[in-house]
Amino acid sequence: MQTVTLRASLIGLSFGKRVLTQRRFLGMTQEELAAKVGIDRGTIMNYELGRTLPRTQATRRRLAEVLELEYEELYDVRDGFASKAKPGASMGIDFRQLRRSMSKNNGFQLRCWKKMIKLVLEHVELMASDREGMEKCLVEIARIQKERKARNKR
Repeated sequence: MQTVTLRASLIGLSFGKRVLTQRRFLGMTQEELAAKVGIDRGTIMNYELGRTLPRTQATRRRLAEVLELEYEELYDVRDGFASKAKPGASMGIDFRQLRRSMSKNNGFQLRCWKKMIKLVLEHVELMASDREGMEKCLVEIARIQKERKARNKR
C-alpha cells in the first residue's frame, strides 16, 4: 500500500524530483544510488537538480530498475524522453533549451540537426507550438552558422 501511495505522489513531479523522492523513499544516499546504477554521485545530483537527464537507454533502464519503478513511472515525455505520443499531442520538447545548447555543437552536428528538423517538418504532422519551436531552431542554426562563417573569414 505504501508503494502505491508513493507512486501516486510521483505524478506531476519533474524527472529530478521523481528520482530524489524515490531515492529517499528507498533510504538510499546519492552515493549508493550512483554505485548501483554505475555512474558517479555528481550525475545523480545533476539529475535531482534538473540539470541533466540520463543520456543512454541502458542508464535509463538501470536507474528505473534500481529505483524499483517501471520505466514509464520514472520517465515522461515532458522531461524530454521519447514516448508513444498520441496523435495531436505535443512533442514535449523544451525548444528554448535545445536552441541554447546548439551553440555548443560543431558544424557537422549543426548540419545533422538542420537536416533532421527539416525532415520532421516535412513528414510529421505537428502541433503549431512544436512546428514553431522547430522553425525557431532552424533560425538559430542559421544564425550560428552565419556567425561562425564571419568569424572564420577574419
